[in-house]
Amino acid sequence: MDNNFNNDNPSTSQTGQTEVSNKNIKTTPAEDKFQKDAEKTVNRLIKDFNSLSELSIKHKGAYTDEHIDQIFKAIRKKVENTRKSFKMQDDDEDNFTFE
Repeated sequence: MDNNFNNDNPSTSQTGQTEVSNKNIKTTPAEDKFQKDAEKTVNRLIKDFNSLSELSIKHKGAYTDEHIDQIFKAIRKKVENTRKSFKMQDDDEDNFTFE
């Protein structure tokens, strides 16, 4: 199965990472802003995950399996809650209206 997330024009950069060309996709200014902000945020998260990985080398032997389980349990929970926040944008539970 192709893991390019339905991108039509994936290419491989010199670093071996997949890059996607969105040149033919027209977007609104709001979508452009979202993409810019999302890219900045995701890149910051990736940098933070790299820092977390470096901890495993820097502190080898100073952590337990329980530490690791707690770290990744917290990360999984936050990722799932964040994913839900995107999916629930249309659900306005604070207001009642007749359908």
